[in-house]
Amino acid sequence: MNNRIRAVLGFYFDISFEKVLLIKKNKPKWQRGKLNGIGGKIEQEESPISAMVREFKEEAGIVEYCWNECFKIIDIINGVWEVDVFYSVGNLSLARQITNEKLIVCSINNLPENVIWNIRWMIPFILDKTVDKNIIFNFNNK
Repeated sequence: MNNRIRAVLGFYFDISFEKVLLIKKNKPKWQRGKLNGIGGKIEQEESPISAMVREFKEEAGIVEYCWNECFKIIDIINGVWEVDVFYSVGNLSLARQITNEKLIVCSINNLPENVIWNIRWMIPFILDKTVDKNIIFNFNNK
């Protein structure tokens, strides 16, 4: 039986790819006060794409079906988590705060200081049209 925590993370861009919708996290504790993409845990028997659609609806109030899977990040040291990363494009003004975590529209060229560190490489990577996105990143989270 695999006890690995599986999650999804989505970045929702405006049509010009100049802005992105982020969420100011309250939990988990290590993310508190930081901005991240929108996502959460994949439920048992749920596919990553279904989890992304559900999480985005639960956190931003939008049912978005056109998610593009970009890459997967896996904890190679402890093997306790993996994250499927997605992006989509749409009307950011339709997003509304559903949870107690605030939604924030940010310029991708001027990200706030309180973004989670990996957002600074993930967003440019997603937007780079010259790179094959069907890859897996293995991270040592130490």
